[in-house]
Amino acid sequence: MRLRDILSVFSEYFDDIALVASPVDTNNKQVSGLPRFRLALQLFEDTGAFAQEIEAIKEFKAIFLTTEDTVSLHAKECDRLVGLTNQLRNKANTAHLVLQAILHPQDLNSLSLKLPKINSLKDLSDISIKLDKIFDQLLVNDFVKGKTQLQNFDTGSEWLELVFNSTKAAGLVASVVYTALILKREHIKNQELLEVVRNRKIANDLYENLSNDLLEKHKKLLEDQVKEIAADAGADENDHEYLERIKFCIDELNQLIDKGLKFFPSSKSPSEVQSKLPDFSKNTIEEMLPDVKKLPEKTSENTAQ
Repeated sequence: MRLRDILSVFSEYFDDIALVASPVDTNNKQVSGLPRFRLALQLFEDTGAFAQEIEAIKEFKAIFLTTEDTVSLHAKECDRLVGLTNQLRNKANTAHLVLQAILHPQDLNSLSLKLPKINSLKDLSDISIKLDKIFDQLLVNDFVKGKTQLQNFDTGSEWLELVFNSTKAAGLVASVVYTALILKREHIKNQELLEVVRNRKIANDLYENLSNDLLEKHKKLLEDQVKEIAADAGADENDHEYLERIKFCIDELNQLIDKGLKFFPSSKSPSEVQSKLPDFSKNTIEEMLPDVKKLPEKTSENTAQ
């Protein structure tokens, strides 16, 4: 788990790592707030931090076996549990302060990249060079005037955080990533259709005609997407060099995505970036792709009303 996600867990669930103890009688106490405490403890455990403290707390089986909000414990046992909980809170608070100090605040125009599995320095170098060239080809020109800066590199889980100098630049990257996934989805569908036709032993000439037709449709989809990206960038419609650059970026990103590269928006990203960027937390291409093509239609309907 990347450091920023760990920081998010500590920030959101710190207050829930607490148990309220109240006397029942001279020998017993009652602790309350168990459901939220159990959830917070599980999320803390998922970060991989504080394993020793969490294991000690998990020895108190009673608080995990009940479905109620409260449970009664012997007074000494309760005091020990509350003491362990306070130790965990103190360490989590210290870690939270440290992470806040070392991590840059997320920027409006930043994107997080989860790198493919890195097995060598050559792998890291190859991916870095390709990404640098993609951003250079797409953003460095007179109409975008885009710049990319490495804001953070999480060595523990191989995350890059890049900040762009404008929402326009970040949005163009999101559009190219979206197009790479759209083309991949259509290619998979076309291959599945051709496989069905092949298995049904349809005449070779019909199979070839279908294959050519699908190839032409795929080329048209690519051309349409590239022209749309170029228009968003502010390029002249006859700037064929830039159109070819976009195609290069799409192809290169497609290869990197095949290897495992993933893109995620900043928590502060504007909706125009978030709506374009595929959801790489999903497992299938269909689930990943945002329904951005319907947005203009909905806007037009709303305007008409």
